[in-house]
Amino acid sequence: TNATYSTCQSYPSVLFAPCTVNDETPDGIRVIRRIAAFRSGGRFQTMSWASRFDGASLWRSAQPRVGLQGNRCAEDEMYIKKIGE
Repeated sequence: TNATYSTCQSYPSVLFAPCTVNDETPDGIRVIRRIAAFRSGGRFQTMSWASRFDGASLWRSAQPRVGLQGNRCAEDEMYIKKIGE
């Protein structure tokens, strides 16, 4: 979803996401874009390291734009749950 750097200019063109989020479908692209819009600088959660031994992984992202009103994003929360699965 970042091949043209339109989702996040500071991320590389190839990103890793949970396998249950298909970024090649319109629904998957919509989810990623909603999450990116909710995060500062469009920096949504993406895997930056994975262990080949035990499946552990590190994910990076920017802070959510919660604000004083306590804004939430259902897609962002669902995405985080999928990372943990």
